[in-house]
Amino acid sequence: LELSTKFAALQESTAREATLHAELDANEQKLIGVNAELKSLTVKLAAVESDGSSSLEGLQSEVKAVQAEIKALRVEKEALAAEHDQVRTTLDSQSAKVEELEAALIEAQRVSDDNLMQSQARIEGLQMVSSAAEAKVEAAE
Repeated sequence: LELSTKFAALQESTAREATLHAELDANEQKLIGVNAELKSLTVKLAAVESDGSSSLEGLQSEVKAVQAEIKALRVEKEALAAEHDQVRTTLDSQSAKVEELEAALIEAQRVSDDNLMQSQARIEGLQMVSSAAEAKVEAAE
């Protein structure tokens, strides 16, 4: 039962790790898109600055908003990476525990088999003693 519980926890940790990895990949893709958008806005900003247009302030606030979004995505990426590391550590720990339990189960089975063989040998010995005693009783009669 404990082995089954540990194995289920191991599977759950593996699934969580895969989910976190997918979230990390998605955030990296978002970050790439936001970086491309930032580059585009920077080009627009440069064009506006050279034209002396009055929309410069609007573009600057767009750039600041994109930069803030990039910062937030990086923070989220770091948090997901930390959680991924924690899940990996838990997964490794649970894998080691499962291996220990499997080894203990194998040893317990070996001891059980040894005890069974010893019990069978004792029964056979007692049956032989019983048969010999019956033969002596019959001979005595």
